[in-house]
Amino acid sequence: MDRKTQVSQTGCMTFSARSSETRAGLACWSWLLLICLSALAWAIPAGAQERGRQSFLARGDDSYPPYEFLDEQGNPSGFNVEVLQAAAKAMGLRIDIKLGPWNQVRQDLEQGSIDLITGMYHSKQRDQLVDFSTPFIMVSYALFVRRGSDMASLEAAKGSEIIVQRGDMGDDYITGQKHAAKVVRVPNAEAALKLLASGEHDCAFLPRLPGLYLTNKLGLDNLQAVGPPVLPRKYCFAVKEGDQALLALLNEGLSLIKQSGEYGRIHEKWFGVYEKNAFHDELRSYALWVLAPILALLVLSLAWLWSLRRAVAHKTKELIEELAERRRAENALQESENKYRLLVENATDAIFILQDGVVRFANPMTLRLSGYSAEELDGLPFPELLHPEERPPMYRQYEGTLQGRDEPAENTLRALNKDGDILWLQTNHSLIQWQGRPAVFVIARDMTAHLEMENQLRQSQKMEALGTLAGGVAHDFNNILGVIMGYAELALEAARRGASNGGDVEEIVKATQRARGMVRQILTFSRKVDPDLEPCDLNREILQIKKVLQHTLPKMIRIKTHLSADLRPVKIDAGQMEQVLINLAANAADAMPDGGELVIETKNQDLDEEYCRGHLEARPGAYVVLQVSDSGCGMDEATRRQIFDPFFTTKQPGKGTGLGLSSVFGIAKSHGGHIYCYSEPGQGTIFKIYLPVLETEGTRRPSPSAQPGAFLGRGETVLLVDDEEPLLDLGEQILSGAGYKVLKAVNGEQALEVYRARGAEIDLVILDLNMPGMGGHRCLLELMARDPGLKVLIASGYSVNGTAAKSLQAGAAGFISKPYRKDELFKSIRRVLDG
Repeated sequence: MDRKTQVSQTGCMTFSARSSETRAGLACWSWLLLICLSALAWAIPAGAQERGRQSFLARGDDSYPPYEFLDEQGNPSGFNVEVLQAAAKAMGLRIDIKLGPWNQVRQDLEQGSIDLITGMYHSKQRDQLVDFSTPFIMVSYALFVRRGSDMASLEAAKGSEIIVQRGDMGDDYITGQKHAAKVVRVPNAEAALKLLASGEHDCAFLPRLPGLYLTNKLGLDNLQAVGPPVLPRKYCFAVKEGDQALLALLNEGLSLIKQSGEYGRIHEKWFGVYEKNAFHDELRSYALWVLAPILALLVLSLAWLWSLRRAVAHKTKELIEELAERRRAENALQESENKYRLLVENATDAIFILQDGVVRFANPMTLRLSGYSAEELDGLPFPELLHPEERPPMYRQYEGTLQGRDEPAENTLRALNKDGDILWLQTNHSLIQWQGRPAVFVIARDMTAHLEMENQLRQSQKMEALGTLAGGVAHDFNNILGVIMGYAELALEAARRGASNGGDVEEIVKATQRARGMVRQILTFSRKVDPDLEPCDLNREILQIKKVLQHTLPKMIRIKTHLSADLRPVKIDAGQMEQVLINLAANAADAMPDGGELVIETKNQDLDEEYCRGHLEARPGAYVVLQVSDSGCGMDEATRRQIFDPFFTTKQPGKGTGLGLSSVFGIAKSHGGHIYCYSEPGQGTIFKIYLPVLETEGTRRPSPSAQPGAFLGRGETVLLVDDEEPLLDLGEQILSGAGYKVLKAVNGEQALEVYRARGAEIDLVILDLNMPGMGGHRCLLELMARDPGLKVLIASGYSVNGTAAKSLQAGAAGFISKPYRKDELFKSIRRVLDG
């Protein structure tokens, strides 16, 4: 590689080399410029000069040498700091420079709490949040490895464990390109190099000059930078979005110090040693490749003349072989391209590429499914191909993929063809480079016919279940009609003889009552009959039904009750409520074939307008909650969504008609209430039935909420952990509005990572127990092991007397039942923090 190419790739050496050649000429121009500026200063009014002397607050990275860092006395130092100070001095500006952690520095500028940052890499994404000055240096990245490693470039490091500085441009690049098997994030470059030198992980991706600076300073002789410089980036001052006045002053200041030679002096001070080393390496290279051949030519000049014809012949042969090899490579490339083109054009799946929000490429199957021609589809905004309800979430996912966020790769969605027909597609997408820029590569499979077949099968299963139900109903009715017909004939014969027939008529009445009861059950399931509601003590009814369950359920199932002593009165149909509990208990017994625990609980609960806006089936008011939970095998999400559907059952044929939970749902609705189910595989199941309270003078309104401000935060920091992102965002909004600082995590693993980084700030953790991955309980154990005094409030849809009990025993400071109201959350938080 020649020197021009090296200088182009390293970027940061260019200016100093050129400035050293023109320094003498610039000196004369600098004196002339100073004289002109002095004359202009006399001409500028005093008020204008006073406006020029402004004061600004700047921040930078406290651990990014040699660009910016804190020296041994704790003062800001480094190349960026001195360049900013020189530019400020040239413009008569007062700038207070304070350095700190990089993530906080970026956040301060984006939130507008500071005026500028001493140094920031330019990117399109960042340019949307802040404004950048003209670049004052080019910075490139390099791969650092331990000596003896077989990695010679960043390309060779694919699939390795790569250390990066958290929040740095290198972090964005490695994460966005999915280059590493594992990305290890550390606070700064020094920590990255020390970790690598100790033998941990495979390599580190860091800015080249800071990495060389630190390896020399720290004496890390077992490390080296390998491969060519990559990811050249413009290094600029960054100001608040829209602050063009400050930007103009900084740009002018940079121009002045470059013209005066001050910039060259600062550059030589901080980077001269690396340029000298590069020059010496280059000199040795020239000595090896230029001087040695010349000496050899002088010594062998006679031999050269002698062997010239032979060398020319040999070179000609090499060129012919090289041309043949190149021709073979071109043919192989053409063959490979033809194979890929053949696969894409004949694929049974739609394959297309999205870039800039439009379709850039589409294979024939895409054209066939969409109904558009290639000319119509070229440049068509891709949201127009989607069902209106799919457009917002899919466009957010598309933008997230381009920005390197970890978005779901697979989706099942609705699309529209040219005629407006709905197509169900199963898609898989990934981030690629298309014509030198990021794009999204999509493979889509038409699932419309498959889903239609599934619907037909489901309908067939429902009809089969309906036939089973009809057969059972017909059988029972035939038995009842047989009783009625038989006793009616006996009564008729007795009447003809003039004999007493009261007993026969009584049996007929009993049979008709049985028939009426069967009809009422069917109507209750279909919610076509009103229940016989009467004021009732629900606790008393539960205790009576418990006696029945103790005789009907298997002996290895333990029945427990936790009944509220101050339970409000309700109006219920006692017979239907008995049916509810028996159905729920029977399902629980099926879920616990080897025995377990069935828990029945009651409590009072008030639902307000805010809660009901998030639960459309609920109405504000005072309720009694009947809660039935078991310790059985639980259900997955797909099963849980269908349990209230008529005819849906997980039992074997002949073991159930799928009407039990549908009847429970119908009874809850007919009582003016609603029902929720919470369940996860291996975690048991809980049903909550909300029954409206019988209105009296004491129960006509829900208990008043706490007075505004009674339970507000006092600036404490809360780590909110929940795998449901809508609940996570809602919780952040509620807690932030109440005066808390909020950190978020979507699972236990991320919660531990956040706590490792910012544990000293966190006053309280609100932890959902039921999450994928390591789960809430294991996360709680990890947190308590790190800090036994940490205050953790656990949240769960399960009962505090069930699976949540072991988390309280493990050290959790409190429990709140989901779903919860805002006031309940605030009370629980203050109870834990102040207790």
